[in-house]
Amino acid sequence: MSRYADFSNGAQEQVASNLGWTQFGDWLDRLPPESIPALKRLYDSGESSELKEVLRQLENALRAVPPSDDVKHSAELLLQALRDNPTARLTITS
Repeated sequence: MSRYADFSNGAQEQVASNLGWTQFGDWLDRLPPESIPALKRLYDSGESSELKEVLRQLENALRAVPPSDDVKHSAELLLQALRDNPTARLTITS
């Protein structure tokens, strides 16, 4: 199974396998929570309308604590999806 970024504008992008999404969450847990509140809310709830903030926090997190290659790949897929759909509401689905 995979995880998808589903946007309210109808766009859908695959961002990770289920295992990859779990590993992405494990990487988030290694980051200072105060540096990624919007990103953590997205991961925990699976929804966000704070896409510009999620994008900014994810870019900063990748520079601050580089993840494994697998997690980096998922993060880059999510980054591209966010850049392509900056004003839509996002739901992570499987």
